This record gives sequence, C-alpha cells and structure tokens, in this order.
Amino acid sequence: MDERVKEDRSLLVYVLLGFVTCGIYSFYFLYKFIKDLNTVCEGDGKNTPNIFLVMLYTILTCGIYAFYFYYSMGNRLADNAPRYGKNFEENGTTVLLWMIFGSLLCGIGSFVAMNILFKNMNELARAYNFGSKGNMGAYDNRAGQNEYQYGTNYENQQYQNPQYQNPQYQDQQYQNPQHPSDTPYRAVPQGVISCIAGAYQGNQVPINSMESIVVGRSSQDANLVLEGTKLSRRHCVITYYDDTDTYGVTDYSSNGTFYMNGSRFVALTEVRLQPGTQFYLGNRDNIIQVG
Repeated sequence: MDERVKEDRSLLVYVLLGFVTCGIYSFYFLYKFIKDLNTVCEGDGKNTPNIFLVMLYTILTCGIYAFYFYYSMGNRLADNAPRYGKNFEENGTTVLLWMIFGSLLCGIGSFVAMNILFKNMNELARAYNFGSKGNMGAYDNRAGQNEYQYGTNYENQQYQNPQYQNPQYQDQQYQNPQHPSDTPYRAVPQGVISCIAGAYQGNQVPINSMESIVVGRSSQDANLVLEGTKLSRRHCVITYYDDTDTYGVTDYSSNGTFYMNGSRFVALTEVRLQPGTQFYLGNRDNIIQVG
C-alpha cells in the first residue's frame, strides 16, 4: 500500500482541538507532522527527531531547543521544495523571526509561524501524493483489450530481476493467452528499457505503448525494483509513446536523475527522450537506456 501523507493541515483545527483536549491533540498533531515531513523529505540526508525527543531536548534546554526545532523544519521544507517544482519564499529564518518578535504581538507571531509551516507542508504533501503510484497509470491488456487505465495500481507487475534478454519486437502475430481460440491479432507496439549498469546489468524490460513503469528501490512503490544507495523508493517513471517512438521520464527522487553529461532532470517534469538515450539514477551505479 502506498504511504500517502496528509495534505490538508489546518491552523484552525490545530488550535481548536488543542484547546479542547488541553494540549494533547497538539502533541499528536506534531507527531504526525514530523512523520510526514521525514517521508516527504526522505533522502535529503536529514532526519527530524520525533516529538518525544523534541520534548526532552526542549526541557533540557529550558525551551531554547523548541525555537531551533521550528527553525530547522522551516529550512528543511524550503530546501526540499525544488524537488517538487516549488519555491518557498519563507524559510526557517522567517519562522524563527515570527516566533521571537511576533511574541510581542500578544503571541500572534507563533500562530503565523505555524501557519507558514502548515502551508508549505501541505504544498509538498500534495506534490508528493500526486507522484505516488496510486496516481499513475497502468496498461491493461485483459481480455485482449488495450486500454490505458488512469489510477490503476501495478499489482503483480514487479520486474524484479527481469529475464528479458534480447526481446524481439517485430510486428508479429500471436494468440491472446486468455482466449487461445480467438483470431490472432497484431502485437501491441513495444519499446524497451535496458539496464546498462547495476545489479541487473544486461537485462531488458519491454514496455507497451502508453505504459508507465515505476523505477525505484521499494517493491511497494515501484515495479522495476533496483538496488542502490542513491535510489529513492519511487525514483522515476518511464512511459513509452509509440506514436513518436519516444520515452517520457519523470523524476520523483530526492537524489536526482541525470543525463550522462551530469545535467539533472527537472523534478516532477516529464522529459522526452529519443531511443538510445542513457541516464543514471542518483549516481552511476544504476544506468538506464531507453530504446
């Protein structure tokens, strides 16, 4: 099951439920906020401590750590925004200034600071959820009907250690395996994804027209599962377009997808590649070629 994060946090709900529960809800709210923050920013080399450690450090430092905690969260959100095609004007310094000097405005500043964090977190959460497997398409060839299904999961389609050596993609005829008595029909146009470097070097995966294959290190989030320290759970998505014989690649990773010359793909933006193009995932341990 995909790990989706909450994308509709509300300052009003935070304040009201915190008041009604005498502050208990506020701790639960921050617990979930931190958990989702670590999920959305996974791979940036940082880890926001859980709420229990935050409480402990705050007590030990007589409250000083709390200011650093909110400052670091503001910076982390701003630093990870470009990964999702975002650009936040507010960062940790903005949050900290509102919390310190805003306290002179009858405490209103702390609410402004929290609202900045909630707003920025909601934007990244929506972008993260949009890129999740549940929002991508899958190619459905059941009953011999070729139909692109939006929002279909990739169950039973994991290409772990694929054994598609030198596949033949001629315009050949074949029988529908689910209806062997049916009249033969022509094969669906196919492309190919080749593993040039990595654990599955030399293997090839066929990809149908308008099919999207998720590449990553998690078997729950990807159906072409690779190994590598720089790979994200859901690193990129590759789609084949037979009408133009091109491949669309969209980067969803934290460590980046790169052309062989070192240029980084723009995050969350599909790039069209010609057959024979190679690129690497995070580092050169995993090199992919399309076509």
